[in-house]
This record gives sequence, structure tokens and C-alpha cells, in this order.
Amino acid sequence: MHHIHIDSINVDSLALVHGNIPKKDQKTGKRLPFFYFWVKDHFYQRSPANFKKTAWSFSDDPKPIESNPELQQKLIKDKPDIIGLGVYGWNIDIVLKNAEWYRKNNPNALIIAGGPSAEATKEFLSKNPAIDLVILGPGIEIFRRVIDACIDGVPVRDVEGVSYLKNHEIVRNKPLPRKHDPLLINFVENFREEVTDLINSYHEKYKDVIFQSYFLHGCPYSCSFCEQGTSLWTKVNRRPIEYMYKEIDFLVQFKNIDYEIIDQNFGIVKEYIDLVKYFIAKNVDNNVSFVNPTMAKNNIDNVFEIIELINSSSITQAGLVRYSYLALQDTNPDVLKLNGRPMSNEFEKIEKFKEVTKHQRYNLNQVDVIVGLPGQSYETLSNTLYELFHHDLLSQRPPNLYRVIPNSPLTDDNKIYYETGEAWHRMIAVSGMKYIELDGVDYTSTQNRNNYLIRSDTLNPTEIMTAYYMFVLLSHVSGMTRWIDTPLKYLKNYHGKTDEDFVKSFTKFFNPDNRHLLPDCVAKDLDAMCRWFTGKDKFLMRRDNDDIGFLVHENMPRYRFHFNYDEMSDLFHRILSDTIGKDDVLLRDFMKWQRFMTFLPGKEKTSGISYNYDDIAGKKSDVYYLSNFDLKFDLLDRDSVLEKLKHHEHLHLIPEISWTEIDAGLQQPLHIAKHHESRV
Repeated sequence: MHHIHIDSINVDSLALVHGNIPKKDQKTGKRLPFFYFWVKDHFYQRSPANFKKTAWSFSDDPKPIESNPELQQKLIKDKPDIIGLGVYGWNIDIVLKNAEWYRKNNPNALIIAGGPSAEATKEFLSKNPAIDLVILGPGIEIFRRVIDACIDGVPVRDVEGVSYLKNHEIVRNKPLPRKHDPLLINFVENFREEVTDLINSYHEKYKDVIFQSYFLHGCPYSCSFCEQGTSLWTKVNRRPIEYMYKEIDFLVQFKNIDYEIIDQNFGIVKEYIDLVKYFIAKNVDNNVSFVNPTMAKNNIDNVFEIIELINSSSITQAGLVRYSYLALQDTNPDVLKLNGRPMSNEFEKIEKFKEVTKHQRYNLNQVDVIVGLPGQSYETLSNTLYELFHHDLLSQRPPNLYRVIPNSPLTDDNKIYYETGEAWHRMIAVSGMKYIELDGVDYTSTQNRNNYLIRSDTLNPTEIMTAYYMFVLLSHVSGMTRWIDTPLKYLKNYHGKTDEDFVKSFTKFFNPDNRHLLPDCVAKDLDAMCRWFTGKDKFLMRRDNDDIGFLVHENMPRYRFHFNYDEMSDLFHRILSDTIGKDDVLLRDFMKWQRFMTFLPGKEKTSGISYNYDDIAGKKSDVYYLSNFDLKFDLLDRDSVLEKLKHHEHLHLIPEISWTEIDAGLQQPLHIAKHHESRV
């Protein structure tokens, strides 16, 4: 009997296991060991005779085995013959430590590394001598063949798709064609009792259980930033949709399930619409939440229909709700071409997107953009920022930084110059708004690192961090809060300036050559981000204003806008004045109005007599009248706001506005033409 052991740690395990977090305070669900069930089920279906000669186990414990006596005891009592390591960016350090323990305590075991962060290189295998083989390509089928080889007495180094070190040199066997790798996932049928027992045991400890699945595996594109961008993955394998239906039938029997379909292009074929309709029809009690998937890049008609189906149903969406989705990565065709990202009627897709979202006041959408792509420069990113701003595509989701993944087109062909750096995160992302990583929290089990592209021929680390900060800040004052709308209307209607003029001034102020134009708080933010991004500081070391923790790069500009509003308001005032080309005293009246309307922690003034400067900016009349305005914010007490931030709860930034007429004796009609002339 051959004992097969799978060691693969999910990000949720880092956040939950050994944390003793009460269910009500858990910010993520616990994933079932999908990789383990997939490998086991594949072997069961493809090698039924040899399956009878195997026993299977898994571990997704984030505590390294060397400091985990309970797990040590299990693995010593029943030593595995074959150990499969699922290596990802968030678990690589732990898994490689575990490999050393396996080798020391089980020297005869065959240890195999697979996953996006397993490298078939001399450097990787020399540094990690405990690993015997690395699998590239269709890992599930290659792993099956390795197990068969062990059972049948065939040399495992002859298996297609494996790589290994021989005489201090790397040997890469020829790749296994994807046509030999059918997608046959059906473990809810074949191992129903084991899956059921595990879900029930997880529910005893964890609030939600995340169930991962695939319908299509592979990707027809060759994007430089994706592990499925190489020729190994261009063939797309499709799972029988009947298996998906059986899976849904099984899951709706439970409560508190998050269904996460991890396809790279959800919606690329029409069958995804059938799948979503079936899910909605069967999930009548809403026991299963739907985790927003990675949507298809080019099939936006399918994508929009799917999102409309989801949003018009009673489905609970796990994570931030999105009302539409658009994958752009960049708007510059030369940048997209260099990165193997297919350019496909991008601006036609943008127009369709705008049509779908035209009734939204606030952008609760997702528009995928990457900052740090080879070929980008500060100038091209500034132009992309303008195009997104102009088409109202800046939304709640921050841009992505370019993560360099082993075995991707970028790392495989060596044709593009780039430098990478490791940047550490104290903890994984959570649902909700994470502004601060608090003091007094033990992050040792949740810290993880990403390998980012920090320099190319046309972009340096300071420019990357600056562009990122700009994107998040402008997204916040436009799509998220609409704060910028009134000043922009004023610029257009009174000075003939466009949104392009504004973005030119905005990006000029943020240009790294013009740091002196930025408030001290922003300059220090950017300095801290650059130190973190380039590895000078292991973690991002920028403190919050109340000294309770460290700020988080995704939300630092948003935090700064509300917690340092006077400095940020002065920055925007100067940017707007620069756009106009002269000092404009009337603009100060608008900025006072903006301050009155903006959420500020500890804000005291929520009522007052004023003209409606939104109407004035829109030139809705020639004469304007004073009114008494009352604002109702969800929360303003600073301590209460900080408590919300501590628990990663959403802050409601938009007030309810009411107004009443004032006594006629207090009224002072404003004739805007005369007033404007006198105030310029």
C-alpha cells in the first residue's frame, strides 16, 4: 500500500488555523483542500486498479511541521511514500521548511513540488535539495503518472513533464500535452462521505466553508503576468457540466458555504450562463454564497449577463459586491501587445460597460488594471489614468501590482528586461476595508510575501508606487465618493477646462520630480511605500495618525484623504488652481462647501446656511438662494470610527442631505455672474 500525502496550505489557513478566532469575528471562510481532493479523484478515475493500492492523507496546517508535535506524530506513525507539495506565493516558506522535515524524518519518500511558485530551475532545486521532482504543466495528470510509475516500478524520472537535478544540472523532460489531461473533477460523487465529514467538521470551528471548483481549466491567451500564459496552458479543457450540476445539488444541502469557481475566464463560453441559472434555481434557501470569480477578458456580453443574473437574484455574494466587470490591465495597445494581452475592441467594451453602468451614482464595479507592466512609463500610466477617469471607470477596487510568477511568459522567454523585489505583507487580504494593521496582533502565522516587478526599461520603483497612489486616490474622489464632481463642473462651466486638463495637473503634482508640491504626509506615505516595495523595509512601516498600527498600501490614500483632510484639500485646491492657470478666489468658496460635505472622523459641523455649490457648479440658474443644510452621517465619533477600522468594517462616507428654506429676512440672493467677476 502506497501512502500519498498532499501538503498545500491555503491563505485562509494562515488567517484562521491556530488563531482561536470566535466564529462571529472570522473575516474569511475555511477552504476545503481542493487540490487534495482533485488529485485523489483524478487518480481514482484514471488509474482505478492502482488506486486500490493507495492510501491518502493531506495537511493544510500553517504551523511548520518542525514546531507541530501533533502533526509530526501522525506523519511518523504512518510515513508517506509520496509527498506532493502545493507551492504558492503565500505558503512557499512554510512548505519548503516542511520539505526539509519530510526529508530528514522520511528519507526514502519521493517529494514532488508543483504549483505556480515551484520552479524547474537549477537555483530552486539546489537551494531545496529535499525536493526530488518539480512538475510543470498539467500537474494533476503528471502527478498521476508519477504515482503509477512508483507502483508499477517504472523510473519516475522518465515521466513527461517532470524536472529534476542531475549532476548539479537541471533536466527538464518534454512537456506533457494538455490533450492528455482531461478535467474530470467529481469528488462530491466519488468521495461524498469524506467530503461531507470534512465540511461538517470545519463548520464546528469555522463560520463559513469555502468550496473551490473548476469548469474550464487553461487559458487561450498568453499574458506575461499569468502562470497560465505559457504554451503549456493554451489548450482549454472543459469539465462535464453535469458534474457541476451534481456539485451544486450536493452543496445546497449545507449552510454557510462559499462557492468559489476558480476558472481564469469565467464567462468565456455560454455554458457559464447555464451554470449560473442552475445555481440560482437550486439555491432557493440561499445556503450557498457565490464568490465573485475572475471574469473573462473579452466575452463581455456573457460577463454582463452573468453579473445581471447574480445581482437580480437573491444570491449572497462573498466579498465586495460588484455590479459590472471589465478586464483592461491597461489602455495602451503597445503595452498590452508587449505583455501578450490580446487587444480586442477595448473601447467598444468600454462603451458597453458604460451603458450597463450608466444609472450608477457610485462605482461598485471592478475594472482590472495592473501597475508595473513592462512597457509602461509614468507618462503612459498618466494617460491610462486619464482614460479611465474620463470614461468613469475608476472604482472601488485598487489596481493590481505586477506580481512576477515563476513559469510565466515573462520569466520563461527572458526577452524583456525587468527586476523583481520581495515585498512582505503582515496578513492576507480580508473582506471589508482594511486600513490599519493593528499593534498587538501576532502576524507570524499570516505574514506572506509577493515577488513584484519593481523596475523595467521604462519604469522605476518610485514611479510605480506613485502611480499606484494616484490611481487609488483619484478612484476614491471620483468613483467612490464623487467628491471631485463639483470642482470639475466648476472648472468646465466657468473656465472652459476639461477633465483632461485636470488630470494633467494632477499627474504633474505627483510626478516624482515634483515631490515638493505634495503635502508632507503624502510625501512620507510615498517614501514608506517605496522602501517597502524595494525591500529596504520588510513590511510597510507607515504609522496611522492615532498610532494604533501600520497603514495598508491598498487604502493608504483613502485613509489620508479623510484623516488628513486639510492637507489633502489644500493639495486639490492647488491642483485645481493650476488647472485654471491662475488664482481663483471663488474656488475657495467651493472648497469650503466640499469640506462641509465630506466625511471627517470627529467632524462636528453637520448643519449650516449656505448656497448649494453643486447647483452653482452646474450653472443651474443665474440667481441662487441660501438654504439651511443638514447632513446625517452614519458615524462621526473618532473613537467609534477607529473601532470600525479595527474590525475591517465598511465606513459609510456619503451623508444623507436635507435642506429647509431660511427666513426671508436672512436671504441674500446670489447673482452668480456679478459674484464670479468680483471673486476672480
